[in-house]
Amino acid sequence: MATWKYCLDDELEHWVAEESAPRFSNRWLTIEPGADGTRIRVSAGYAWDGCTCAPDLPGTRHASCLHDAVYQFAEAISAASGWSLGAVLRWGDKVFHERMRADGAARLVAWVYYVAARLFGYVFHVAARRVRAWRERRQV
Repeated sequence: MATWKYCLDDELEHWVAEESAPRFSNRWLTIEPGADGTRIRVSAGYAWDGCTCAPDLPGTRHASCLHDAVYQFAEAISAASGWSLGAVLRWGDKVFHERMRADGAARLVAWVYYVAARLFGYVFHVAARRVRAWRERRQV
């Protein structure tokens, strides 16, 4: 059973200025591209672990929530939007960086966390999916 550091009391919303974004919606995450940009919403009650393998520094909490939600549903986002898994994860990393800067994270922190997500995010994502699948097979 996973343990979570945080749980949203209210919906988290973020606007991305660009129109190019994958369209997606489920119980926890909605991504709505439009003519004036893209609206991303994470529903109240969503729980996450903060910045994975890094300390939660000022300006990183909401960014890590958006990032975790995109990564958690990356395969479903890819299937629903026609984007490749890699493109969805890259987009999630970009949103992560943008939200850190918007929330006042230090430039160096935002840059280091973004680079770490770009370098290790895909590998970590695939490895975590394989571990979950292996655990599910063992329980059957």
